[in-house]
Amino acid sequence: MDRDVWMLVKRTLATVDLRTPCRGRRPRYQDRIIVLMFLWCVFFDRPMCWACRRGSYGRLFRPRRLPSVSQFSRRLRTERVLDLLQGLHDELARRGGTPLFVCIDGKALAVGECTRDRDARKGRGAGKFSRGYKAHVLTGDDGRILVWHITGLNVGEQPVAEQLVRHARIPVLTLADGNYDSASLYQEVDRCGGHLLTPLKGASRNPRLLAAMPPARRRAIDLWERNHSWCVRLYRLRGTVERAFANLVNSNGGIIGLPAFVRTLPRVRRFVGAKITLYNARLLIIHAKNAA
Repeated sequence: MDRDVWMLVKRTLATVDLRTPCRGRRPRYQDRIIVLMFLWCVFFDRPMCWACRRGSYGRLFRPRRLPSVSQFSRRLRTERVLDLLQGLHDELARRGGTPLFVCIDGKALAVGECTRDRDARKGRGAGKFSRGYKAHVLTGDDGRILVWHITGLNVGEQPVAEQLVRHARIPVLTLADGNYDSASLYQEVDRCGGHLLTPLKGASRNPRLLAAMPPARRRAIDLWERNHSWCVRLYRLRGTVERAFANLVNSNGGIIGLPAFVRTLPRVRRFVGAKITLYNARLLIIHAKNAA
């Protein structure tokens, strides 16, 4: 693991740990150490039992004491540890400032067809029907993943996109592909103060249908008709989210796929969330070096 990325994660986690209230008695193993152990094993795509072995660590990170596998697994499911993981992601995602525009997209996370995972669902992903999960993300103009959500592969993209927009509440231009051409999504983005731009599945001029549409989608129809070439150039900025997915998959420690030990929705969410946290940290380091 890159030293600069790891030190940024440790410093940010220490800040989040101080802000997060601690309830009950002080545990033997600090919540911050549990989170760091989990991020360490996620980076190397190893199971949780691997993180409980002394030989799994090096000079960059070496806990003084290690919990048992059962203790580690149990602590990862506690409320405060989950709050620290979420707070760490939110802190890193906010550090780049408010983006000029955001993009929404989904990525299929397929598992084997013979899996016994009760949460994996069948749906269309990567050009074919498969079984697994889907990562729905909202990225900034610099590639940061600001908000994310994991669902089964059968869940539609439009309803989840409305949740992402409602949670982020970033009043800027929002770009998405034709799958997100939904009247309710246009209305939700407009309610949050932003403007949605997608290729239109239909652009009817029927007065009755136009009257039933939200004003935001009527404006999008007029914009595509009056300034089509300008909309096409603007829509090309959506390549940001494609590059974010490419970097998330191809970079060191990225999501090559879901390992065999990452099954059921809670585990997939923790695993993918940790990968996204490390990705955002790496992106911040790269931007800082380029700006220097």
